[in-house]
Amino acid sequence: MKEVVLKLFAFTAGVIGIVCGIYGVFSFFFSRPVDRRSYTNPPVLSLKQAETARTPQSAIDPRVSFFEEKPDITTREDGVYEVGTFRSFQQYTQEYWKNNQEPKPEVTISRSSFLGREYVSTAIVRDAQVVLFYRPKLLVLVHGYGDEATFIGLEESPFTLLRGIDVSKKQARETAESFRKMGVPYCAITYAPTPSSSLSGFLEKTLFPNQWILNKRKPIASALSEVPETRALRVTRLLYDAILNAIESGFGTVELEAGYLEIKTLNHILETLEPLPVFLTDQLFWSSEGFSSTDRAPS
Repeated sequence: MKEVVLKLFAFTAGVIGIVCGIYGVFSFFFSRPVDRRSYTNPPVLSLKQAETARTPQSAIDPRVSFFEEKPDITTREDGVYEVGTFRSFQQYTQEYWKNNQEPKPEVTISRSSFLGREYVSTAIVRDAQVVLFYRPKLLVLVHGYGDEATFIGLEESPFTLLRGIDVSKKQARETAESFRKMGVPYCAITYAPTPSSSLSGFLEKTLFPNQWILNKRKPIASALSEVPETRALRVTRLLYDAILNAIESGFGTVELEAGYLEIKTLNHILETLEPLPVFLTDQLFWSSEGFSSTDRAPS
């Protein structure tokens, strides 16, 4: 009889334990807070920046739409616009203010020299309602990230670089998370025709980067196979060529593959050039040549 009682007690205790375990599991899942963080900052790799909050139209000059309709102008804030080239700066200044009454707008043009070449370093025109300015711009695109998220910590740069994540690589999301924590500008890149139906998935995979480049041409050969001296010289040549393009035409672009030596060489050259002859930007708003971009994020 004693043995039967012990068996019944053990069975009852086992049932109670199972019930408590199941209840605990369900309680954990139902009570566990769900991480619903989302990244909603709009894309900026487009010919026009995403719309931002603006003052009521009645409070500003209604002619500001003149600038917002131009393909090579981006809005920095209400009534403040940056233009892509000095030629466009001259053209738009003449067109916009040609019929204006007094007082005339204030125009300031500064010049500098680089490697013996004189160029316009800044140009600003302003009146009581509008500021339009120009400055030579250089975008440094470092692409090919997404293989090793842990490696990017070695490539920190005090300068403005745009880092490109290949959405087809295995650690694209982990890399995006690292870029978010580092607070550096980055974009998502595809190297193949991309249907619009896949865009939302790519953006979600890379935590909705602040810009993206679709169907970019992939480099034919990897520079990472070159000897270090050759790689460093290649970065130097590309950077100086891009700076010269920027001071001559208003904008330039350097494309580098992600690598510690490339970033180190780039940082060293930029440090020796300070103050920099051109403005480093992470926004390619002045030209769509060589890129296929989308104007705004899908809703």
